[in-house]
Amino acid sequence: MIVGRAGGHVAGPSAVVTLSGQVVTNIDSPAPVSASIQIRSTGGVFRGLDGSYAQIDTATDWIIPNSAASGPGTYHVRATLNASSGFATRTGTLGSWLALTSTRTWELEKTTTGASTWDLDIEISDDGGSTTLSTALYELTAQVF
Repeated sequence: MIVGRAGGHVAGPSAVVTLSGQVVTNIDSPAPVSASIQIRSTGGVFRGLDGSYAQIDTATDWIIPNSAASGPGTYHVRATLNASSGFATRTGTLGSWLALTSTRTWELEKTTTGASTWDLDIEISDDGGSTTLSTALYELTAQVF
């Protein structure tokens, strides 16, 4: 299921920067249970369930073609927390622009019975944050039963 405010921006003569949003839900037992999102420096967007990652869809990569993602520090990503519920361990830098020189991961890990949710706005910029090229909502849910 795709949710969010997707927006595309032409970045150069043939590249398009776009985020489409995603709901990543992991309901499992026993604990721990985790759900995560990765924005990769190579252009892909991956979802993670208990540390195992899969590309969401090549059509929803953050830059198309992926080869346009090259160049250290060319693009930056920022995740902003919109809402959260339930107690869980959360990892990943929030509120700061990070150079996409490596894979950036935001993870929600639940270690006790119940559910936790993390709603993140993820943005891409090509100038360190002065101009946002695309933004979308990513919802992570981890539930232990």
